[in-house]
Amino acid sequence: MKRKIIALLLLFSMLGFASFGVDAKSWQKPTYIYGGGLNEDQILSISKTFGIDEGADVLSSPVTGEDLVKYIDGEPTATEDMISSTLVTKKGEGTGVQVEIKTPSNITLVSKEQYANAAITAGVSDVEIFIAAPYPVTGESALSGVYKAFDLNGEDLKKSGMKLAQEELSVTTEITEEAKDKEDFDEAKLSQAILDMKNEIIAAIEKEGGITREEIARIVNEALAKVNLDKVVTQVHIDKLIVYFEQFSKTTDLDFDKIKEQLSTLGKDLAPKIKDLVEDAKASGLWDRIVDILAKIFEAIANIFR
Repeated sequence: MKRKIIALLLLFSMLGFASFGVDAKSWQKPTYIYGGGLNEDQILSISKTFGIDEGADVLSSPVTGEDLVKYIDGEPTATEDMISSTLVTKKGEGTGVQVEIKTPSNITLVSKEQYANAAITAGVSDVEIFIAAPYPVTGESALSGVYKAFDLNGEDLKKSGMKLAQEELSVTTEITEEAKDKEDFDEAKLSQAILDMKNEIIAAIEKEGGITREEIARIVNEALAKVNLDKVVTQVHIDKLIVYFEQFSKTTDLDFDKIKEQLSTLGKDLAPKIKDLVEDAKASGLWDRIVDILAKIFEAIANIFR
């Protein structure tokens, strides 16, 4: 065991990684949070995937099962199951939450927009987040790595926000898993719907001082219909979204101003994708109508000859 620890310390010395026992002033440094279940070779491989050069001044630490309990009061999870890793770099104000999945074939369930949406709920702002894994995993533990990056840099995130973010990721990944093979489903459309739900619920709370379950249900259903997911997402998952957003609406220590600001940037990133999806759907609908017209013409001709 001692030899393994020594080897790991030598590895970080070679890379020039900083110790993770530093104060908040080091937040200028990129922060590499690797899955606690990775071995030394995998830690080094993922660091290269993130573009961390030898000698780079980078803060680093593993994310463990204990971290899940600490940040979100989650169920105890074996550290060896924590695989997905993240590199978090603080950016200038107004940058928003930018997410890039460096190993898309190995993050099998969570999209970059889902990461960004959930991170914003947790109170994360103005960061660049890289995510990677050495082999296929769902990718859910990477969000815990983001929490730890903020913690190590002395920037506290509210536990209530982190718990909400984890619940949001759980619901959206459930929907993705169930709907991913359906023709009209796209993760970007789901992320846009979640974004719209948050904005409308926040607006209602700010205007009226609160919001009813019935109003939340209306907002959820309308947001799904807006991106043509109302017939794709099951009623079971619609009900889960309503329950989740009830919790969201009743959590009093969320910074709505910050959330709205970060959602605005995410919305700008999503807009081109949604536009392309809508245009593709329209084109598909036009083609279907042309095929239907041609079929009726051929049927009429056949009837003449009969």
